[in-house]
Amino acid sequence: MLINLVILLRKSVNVLKVKNLMVIWMDFNEGDSFKAEAAKEKPKYVSAPQVAQTINSKDVQITGNFTVKEAKEMAALLNSGALPVKLTEIYSNSVGAQFGADALHQTVYAGAVALAIICLFMLVIYRVPGFVASVMMVAYVYITVVFFNMISGVLTLPGIAALILGVGMAVDANIIMYERIKEEVRAGYPLKKAYLDGAKQSLWTIFDSQFTTVIAAVVLFIFGTSSVKGFATMLLLSILVSFYNCGIWY
Repeated sequence: MLINLVILLRKSVNVLKVKNLMVIWMDFNEGDSFKAEAAKEKPKYVSAPQVAQTINSKDVQITGNFTVKEAKEMAALLNSGALPVKLTEIYSNSVGAQFGADALHQTVYAGAVALAIICLFMLVIYRVPGFVASVMMVAYVYITVVFFNMISGVLTLPGIAALILGVGMAVDANIIMYERIKEEVRAGYPLKKAYLDGAKQSLWTIFDSQFTTVIAAVVLFIFGTSSVKGFATMLLLSILVSFYNCGIWY
């Protein structure tokens, strides 16, 4: 059964006053308006027929003042989205929600193991100063997570990776300072003076190394996508907290 639809001419001045229109869009985007398109010489919709009666069939018919060429062009446009295409499955993969949970747990576990190994290294090599640095590392991770929560951040896998990277950079700053202090002690200076001089001499070295990382993180945040932005945000926050920890030392 064919349902007759009365076609409205695009250039008709009364097109906006007619009710029950079935607008057939060529390339519809969010925000497109039929009222605005109807005023254009070449609107984005293919046709805007008026529904004359209830459609209860798969077959419909648009009638109106068409030449043979116009009718063929409209038929080609309407059928262009219904071409029969055979699809062949090459590869498929199904990932459940459990995969994300397992990956998160494994990443957190890896971060905890990395932190434990770093603390053990500091204890073995630097002993008492290493113990102090290990306590500062735990505090560093806690403060970073607290600040990240304050800005309503979501801790993703790239974010955890950036946090672990920040821990390594913070340890690097401690090692630079400790080595400078050891050099001052070997030179025969008292422990207090060796600490103060070693800390001052290592400050700008630490600042330079951290600042170059800040530049890289800012570039990643500006030009990166969502996950990359999350990595850059956590990395920037980690560096700021690292500077804060250095301020406590000095």
